[in-house]
Amino acid sequence: PCTLSVGSTITATGNGSGATVTIVKTNFPGSGGTGCGFNNRAVIYQPGTAKIWSSNVGSPTRFDPLNFVSAESYPDNVVGLVRHLNYVVAFGVYSTQFFYDNGNSTGNSLSPALSYNQEVGLFSEASMAEVQNSTVFVGQTMDAGIGVYILSGASIEKISVPAVDRILKANNTTIGRGLVFYSGGHTFYAIHYKDTDDCLVFDMTEKSWHVWNFPVYFSHIAEASNTNTGAYYYGAGKYDVQMIAFGTTIYQDSVYNASGVRVVAAPSLRSQTDILDGGVTKRKFFRRAEAIGNKTTGTMTVEYSDDDYNTWAGGRTVDLAASRSQMYGLGQSRRRAFRFTHQANQPLRLLSTELQYDIGELENDGVIEPVYRR
Repeated sequence: PCTLSVGSTITATGNGSGATVTIVKTNFPGSGGTGCGFNNRAVIYQPGTAKIWSSNVGSPTRFDPLNFVSAESYPDNVVGLVRHLNYVVAFGVYSTQFFYDNGNSTGNSLSPALSYNQEVGLFSEASMAEVQNSTVFVGQTMDAGIGVYILSGASIEKISVPAVDRILKANNTTIGRGLVFYSGGHTFYAIHYKDTDDCLVFDMTEKSWHVWNFPVYFSHIAEASNTNTGAYYYGAGKYDVQMIAFGTTIYQDSVYNASGVRVVAAPSLRSQTDILDGGVTKRKFFRRAEAIGNKTTGTMTVEYSDDDYNTWAGGRTVDLAASRSQMYGLGQSRRRAFRFTHQANQPLRLLSTELQYDIGELENDGVIEPVYRR
């Protein structure tokens, strides 16, 4: 028995003259990188190269030294793989290339589908997440920079807005895991930032972006699981996460430790407006605010800022279970932003908040009808 390494030499000696056999291992795939299952083969890529390897049929740990193909339509190395429809898709830094099964039983079993190749690359391998015959990922292009894209059919579409692109660019060294999950009839894609509580979340049903903040649900769920209750644990203290239980019931609740003691309060929802000035710098008198949405248990807190988000005042609450969830007398300002916060262990869906205000300085302009803003 012996241990072989790259460049090892084996000398075979028999009754006749000796012979030298050199075992070259550098043609075989190295460790690391994503892979996928494709037609009863394991398909992986060799990091730092353009090579894609396919295993023997039914043997995911055995690779024929001739069963590889190079993604060479672009001068790019492969940085991620995914099975998409009936193709193996290889992501480069600035390119995407498609491959199909050519039916060869020996040798190279993948061939390029050149007509589908696109000039969109993969920025973060960890951000890839598959959902309903599509793949969402943080990608990049040579001209447009970093963004969030979705691979659907044979096309790649950008789904991030400029504000999200700016956040991704400013925090590109801390982009963590991408995750798809479902709740309340909606499909969500979340990008978690490493070592923080922050996530960028895309509602794929409503086509809208949100910022979520909650304790490390994506980065530390792994330590153990309780198969009886469907609850998941994370961290050294084995906290019971009941915000999202993957593959089972979805709880939008709280976080409890192993003794059943709540350690994290229920998640809160916060919505913040732009600065409202009605198109003029005249003083506005805010008469009424009304929450428009499904009735639910709990209250919504209304705050406002008159100094460009530096300080917040108000802090008044409105009952979301009332037939008309409204409040009166919200003061006056020339330029104001509003912030609405809800926190309860209850489902919540709000369409808008309706604001009614009057524009002042009547001695100059005469009577002005009340203005509504949603």
